[in-house]
Amino acid sequence: MPPCDVTPETYKGRDYDETMRVKKKHISPTKVPAYSEPLLLTQGKMQWLWDHEGRRYLDMFAGIVTVSVGHCHPVVADGLKDQIDRLWHTTNLYLTPPMHEYAEKLTATLPDHLKVCFFTNSGSEANDLAMALSRQYTKSFDVISFRNAYHGGSPYSVGLTAHGTWKHNYPNGFGIHHSVNPDPYKGIWGGSKCRDSPIQADRECGCMGECEAGGKYLGQLREVLDYSVSGRPAALFAEPIQGVGGAVQFPKNFLKGAFDLVHNPLPS
Repeated sequence: MPPCDVTPETYKGRDYDETMRVKKKHISPTKVPAYSEPLLLTQGKMQWLWDHEGRRYLDMFAGIVTVSVGHCHPVVADGLKDQIDRLWHTTNLYLTPPMHEYAEKLTATLPDHLKVCFFTNSGSEANDLAMALSRQYTKSFDVISFRNAYHGGSPYSVGLTAHGTWKHNYPNGFGIHHSVNPDPYKGIWGGSKCRDSPIQADRECGCMGECEAGGKYLGQLREVLDYSVSGRPAALFAEPIQGVGGAVQFPKNFLKGAFDLVHNPLPS
């Protein structure tokens, strides 16, 4: 591996066997770690992680893509330390400066029609809220997502998710419809000319010059609108690149076409 100028601290906490004993006795068995001998990670710095024995790892997982600036980034760490010495938590019944500073900086990066924030604790919670708001605003009930998508695991958002491995035996998905996954690699249509990406699929496709797969997948979405939805849908949920489903990149211009289609559905 590349060199690293960080010397990790010697780990002096609970040993590995004791940690595993506590896990088996007190942690829900649904929390299944990777590997038959799970890593016990004790320290991180930027792109590096260390385990309890001081072994170094290059982290290419980033906490399932939540640690995008690296571990213990000094700018983030300094900001956290500064705030925690000043004020922890009160309630949103009162105003605190950091939330408003963050809202202003965040919305400055967004287009003009996206200038209002509603902060939540997780992606599942955000998608729960998005469904509720869209249904209230549009007065419609039907929501569309794509097969192979992952949009959360809460009892409400799991209906958007279209992976059998993430489903559970309780009612979910009322009013949610899944369209064909527009996958130019493994899907019905698409191939080496179709991804909206510099890196293309390695299978040949029948497109004559320009990508034709996007239009065909939009035709499938059109059929969902025609046959499964009562009027205009409340919302369409789509990942720019499907993550849990295997880093699936959609065909060229597909998302823009889907956006236009659900906002301006043509008469059947």
